[in-house]
Formats: sequence, structure tokens, C-alpha cells
Amino acid sequence: IKFCRGTGLRRKELQELRGKDLVSREQIEAEISQLESVPVEQRAPSVTKRLEMLQDARMFPEGWFIHVRNGKGGRERLSPIIGKNAEQIIERIAGTPAEEKVPEPGLYLQKGRGREKAGQGGHADLQQGPGT
Repeated sequence: IKFCRGTGLRRKELQELRGKDLVSREQIEAEISQLESVPVEQRAPSVTKRLEMLQDARMFPEGWFIHVRNGKGGRERLSPIIGKNAEQIIERIAGTPAEEKVPEPGLYLQKGRGREKAGQGGHADLQQGPGT
């Protein structure tokens, strides 16, 4: 739960999170500079879209972000890592090799909570993992 709160990621996005998805503000700014150096009339639509996504990160003061490659509606976005658990989240992702998935942070549902309560989920017998 702390991982979700600190990153703003949805469950499906967390399942796809890889070590290479941790992005620093410095990396974002470097890519913005590189993309802005291409004249507007020469930019492909995909480059313009990526530049806008990167520039959106400037709205947040945080120094670390998660690159969500296939979010809701298939959209790409950068999600800031925030809150009192930010350092632990950053360490967990940074400690994962680039192409490997970040080990799931124990996102288990308590019996009788969430969708399974209404008979929609298959996790009714799972308990919340330690440290969540």
C-alpha cells in the first residue's frame, strides 16, 4: 500500500515495473534539452508527445519519477515518487536490474475488503503481506 501511495501507480502498472523505469530529474531535463534542440517543424508527432510528457514532470518538485510505459488508456507518463517512504521506494527500484521486474511489494488484499467482498475478485483468502 505504501508503494502505491508513494508512486501513484495502479496495480497493473506495478506488476510491469522494471528497474529501468526509475528516472531522475536530471535525466528528464537532459532529454528535454535534447528534444527541444530539434526545430519544431522537424519534430515527429511522437517526439512532440514525448516532450510534452517530460515537460509535465516540471510541475512536481520531486527528484525521482517512475516511467509508466503503458498506463491507463495505453498512455505513457511520469509519476513522481513522493511521501515519507520515497527513499525506500527509490532503493527498491534502483536495486533491481534494468530489464527485471521490480519484486511486488506485497500487495495483498485482506479478507472481506475491496472487490472480492462483492464477489468480483479471487483474492478473498489472501492476507495483507508483512510491511504493507
